[in-house]
Amino acid sequence: MLNRDAIVNMNDRKIVLINIPEWGGDVFIRKWSGKERSLFLSKSIKADGNGAEVNLDSLYDNMALVVAMSLCDEVGTRLFTAEQEDIAILSSKDGEIIQRIYQEALVLNGLAKKSIEEAAKNSESIPKSGSISD
Repeated sequence: MLNRDAIVNMNDRKIVLINIPEWGGDVFIRKWSGKERSLFLSKSIKADGNGAEVNLDSLYDNMALVVAMSLCDEVGTRLFTAEQEDIAILSSKDGEIIQRIYQEALVLNGLAKKSIEEAAKNSESIPKSGSISD
């Protein structure tokens, strides 16, 4: 049975190497923390009185955000922040390259389109008040 210390000290954040020939080398991307995943989902799912659905406009607008949250060094330290300055820098790069990294990051984080649609469907059962009752 795992205890608190075992969970805290566990390195469960996978890092993947991707070759970007246009940039002349490789980059690392990493799995996100729970907080980063929630940030992405909050920008990717829209809810209204009729339930929740995938916010496709936001998915495309957040491509640079996904890349910023994913690019890292060999030990998993992020290279970019989610701040507007870094998002603008990444948005100015070759769109095909950014899209390739974006797609790899979504797959690595279990958030390909089908996974997002399932998350939107499941979010319909989340209480709207912001608190969870027993």
